[in-house]
Formats: sequence, C-alpha cells, structure tokens
Amino acid sequence: MEKIRAARKRLEEREKEKAKVAGKEGALIDPKAQINFTDADSRIMPDGANRGSFVQAYNCQAMVDETAQIIVAAEATQSPNDKEQMVPMVNATIRNTGMIPRELDADAGYFGEAAIREVEERVIDVYCPPDNGRTTERGMCPRGRPPDDETFVERMRRKVRSENGKAHYGHRKYVVEPVFGQMKQGRGLRQFLLRGFGKVQAEWKLWSLTHNLRKLYLARVA
Repeated sequence: MEKIRAARKRLEEREKEKAKVAGKEGALIDPKAQINFTDADSRIMPDGANRGSFVQAYNCQAMVDETAQIIVAAEATQSPNDKEQMVPMVNATIRNTGMIPRELDADAGYFGEAAIREVEERVIDVYCPPDNGRTTERGMCPRGRPPDDETFVERMRRKVRSENGKAHYGHRKYVVEPVFGQMKQGRGLRQFLLRGFGKVQAEWKLWSLTHNLRKLYLARVA
C-alpha cells in the first residue's frame, strides 16, 4: 500500500505539471493516467513492430549524416509524438556540429506546419510528407502551376511527390533507417538495461557513440 500511495502521489504531481505547462492549472487529473512501477519515467507508446500494440518505452531520436551514416545528434524523449522532435533535433545537430544542415528528410510522423516553417527559416530544405511513405511514393504530383490558395499541406505534398522530391525523400531508406536496423538487428539493441530518463538518455547516446566509432573503424579498414 505504501508503494501504491507513493506511485499515486508521483502520478498526480506529474499530471499537475503537465497541466501547468499546458496552461490548464486546476484541471482534473485524467482517470486513465498510468504510471509504471518499474520505471516511472517511461511512457506507454505504440509498438512500431506490432501494429495496434503498445509498450512501456522511450522514444529515441537520431539525426544521421548522409555521407557515412554517422549519428550527429541522438536524444531519448518521453513523448510518443515525433512532431515535437523536429526542431529540438535540428537544434542539437547545429549545437553538436557547429553547422546548419542543407537538407532535412523526415517521415510523415514529424509533419507539423509550425515546426517545418521554423526549420525552413534557417534555410534548410525540408522534405517531410503529410501522408505516410507508401501513399507519398505512389501518389501523383499535381500538374500545372500551383494555385494561389495552395495550403501548406498541399505545398509539401506537391514538393515530396515531384520527381525531384521523391529522389530527395528516398534518401531516408539508405541513410536513417539502416542505422536503426544495424543497432537493433545487427548489434542486438532490443531494450535498455537502465531505468530512469537520465540513465536511458545516457545509454542511448552511448549506443550512438559506439555506432559512430564502428563506422569510423570500418571506413578506415576499407
């Protein structure tokens, strides 16, 4: 009972902080809100490997350099939504490398008008479809001159469905996706060994660091 009461208190404090950040102080706590006894910092998220299923997890992000699949920014988050991660990951990339990327290719999960506009203001060419990858690949690009009342969603859809856009967006298949496959399938990263957001963040960065060292070593051998 002591553990349950302590967990309930942590949950209530977490929900109150969320409401405060959202400007909804005094709002009722969601009766469906949950907390994990093993790792209270983790969150319930969709299981990418099993559609319709959920896991207790963290959301790990990686910004990857096109030339050699080097991870230039790595962050673990508690948010299941990738839309909130585009701007922070661009900021982390600039902070880590001291350079502004020329281009950013991101899947539909990152699509958000405000975030994309903020990134584009830095003269970064963004390719991020409002539709999922399969729909984007099979979709036809509207022909003719763009209408004067074209919306932001329509503009980006036109951009990524053009022949040039498909070529750019297709970079993800051999730049970013293989990196996760190499770590998960090739090196066996299926779950974190540590608990707590800070420790998981450090563990994810360590995995990313060793990924980069391995890439550098293999490049030197080659």
